[in-house]
Amino acid sequence: MTNKIVLNIDSNDIKPIAEKLLSKKVKNEGYKINTNPELMLVPEYETDADVTLPIFEGEQFFEVSGFSYWPDIEDPAYVMLDVSDDMIVQLWRDELITQIGKQNIHSNDYNPHIIILKKGDNKNKTEFNINPEVRNELLNKCEEITVPNHIKANHIDIIDN
Repeated sequence: MTNKIVLNIDSNDIKPIAEKLLSKKVKNEGYKINTNPELMLVPEYETDADVTLPIFEGEQFFEVSGFSYWPDIEDPAYVMLDVSDDMIVQLWRDELITQIGKQNIHSNDYNPHIIILKKGDNKNKTEFNINPEVRNELLNKCEEITVPNHIKANHIDIIDN
């Protein structure tokens, strides 16, 4: 069985940003607001070892450094907030990866982020594209919006996949 470790993000911090990006054209292109935002600390992994989660009391705030896009800026299936520069996220990830073992993690090419908009279900990654006019509108809006300095997380979980 595979698991992942995530920080659950307060959707009230994400929703206003996503709503500003989701114009009628963007929505008609198939984009939706991510209603269950999370910050993945460790992607899918398998281990029999006990994993001790970092101490998480109350609410925690994590630094946002801007927008990022997957798979790339040319055809952004996901519009995300980049949190890869946050020192606590880096520290927690490193500690969790040490406990789990790098060889037990299915994906090692991962930058911490929070998905705010996604286009459809994106199951077919090779066939994905976006109308250039809509892409330009979306990217222009990303440039116009000031991202918050910090995003609030409510708790940390190990999720069974």
